[in-house]
Amino acid sequence: VNRLIQDHAAEVGGDGSNYYMAQAKMAMLAKQFQRAEAILLDHNELDEALAMYQELHKYNESIQLAERKNHPKLVHLKNYYLQWLLSTQQEEKAGELQEIDGDYVRAIELYLRGGMAAKAASVVQRHNANYSQELLQKIVAGLQASGMHDRAGGLYERMGLIQPAMDAYRRGHAYRQAIELAKHSQPGLVVALEEEWGDWLVSQRQVDAAINHYIEAGNATKAIDAAMTARQWHKAETLLDQASMGADQTFALPFYEKLATHYAHSRQPETRIVEMLQNLQSAATLLNSTVDDTLGCISGCPMDSSTLNPRPLCVLSNCTTDLAKCLFSSTCRSGVMCELRCTESIAKTEDALHFSSMMECMRVHCPGFPPSKTCAALHCIKEAGECALHTKCRETLECANGCVPSKYSAALEAVQQSAQLQV
Repeated sequence: VNRLIQDHAAEVGGDGSNYYMAQAKMAMLAKQFQRAEAILLDHNELDEALAMYQELHKYNESIQLAERKNHPKLVHLKNYYLQWLLSTQQEEKAGELQEIDGDYVRAIELYLRGGMAAKAASVVQRHNANYSQELLQKIVAGLQASGMHDRAGGLYERMGLIQPAMDAYRRGHAYRQAIELAKHSQPGLVVALEEEWGDWLVSQRQVDAAINHYIEAGNATKAIDAAMTARQWHKAETLLDQASMGADQTFALPFYEKLATHYAHSRQPETRIVEMLQNLQSAATLLNSTVDDTLGCISGCPMDSSTLNPRPLCVLSNCTTDLAKCLFSSTCRSGVMCELRCTESIAKTEDALHFSSMMECMRVHCPGFPPSKTCAALHCIKEAGECALHTKCRETLECANGCVPSKYSAALEAVQQSAQLQV
């Protein structure tokens, strides 16, 4: 710059620092490139301004300036810039330059050369041109090599290749797109895709999201299992009730066991066990021994003196499997509900104490099922005599015996014998 100032001063005289070329150079040194450009253009030095930008490798600015001034070497500048980008392995920037110029095919090729299949696919999506199948196949191959199967599926669909599109969507777990495609081309596949979506969500520990997909797939077993895994107990019970209506119930046994175990540890086990009994729909009996197995287990639990029913925590903790079987047996279920109605009228009355004492004596001294009549007459004489004196105690035993004779026959006979002796 100093030499330029000195040469200009020697040539024309005066202060060489005011020379416009010197001013432009000083602006460049201060990185004030736009000011330098303005100085040069004010003196019709367009080529100098272009040379300045190229010297600094600011090719974009050089091209923009040439476009504004309609420079005849604009194409040459662009080609030079493109070659420089390629020589410095900047394929992405070169592709962007070609895309701006509207050469979409060349842009795609450059993106693919640089390993940017996603950007190549974006060009296809943004610019609806007549691309060759060969070029689209190259993009698809690049996408799949990069693991972007969902994007590859979209391109296959654009190409009209339905099955490859479906396969790509499934490999990329893009089930939403796969289902939309199936609705138009393969409706019978929708159910399988919904279930597959649910399975994938479970594998990703997104169990909550999987529930509705299993429901859409009509797979009640997986839907209920997912709801329980996600600890959505109310939803699981609702699904279980719906699935139990008019269907083979055997699949539901382990689910009822899980529900019962959960309610055993919940804050309101009594409420939940009653609701489970009341909400069940009619179902076929699974085992002939269901009633005896269940009631035998339940009879071994202490009685709650306020409700005259076996303590729910004991039932749920010790009789889970038997209770679950009972829920499927209309005979067992109706018998239990009948018992609840029989004891409801006497509960919380003075006679309830005598009924409770009688049944507690049977539980402790005659634990076999059905209870032995001889055992009852031998060990529960006092309790039988007290119950015989109270009308409601006798009536409750008679009522309950009508529901489940095997459970109450021994106690009722002991009370009746005591009543005859007292007369």
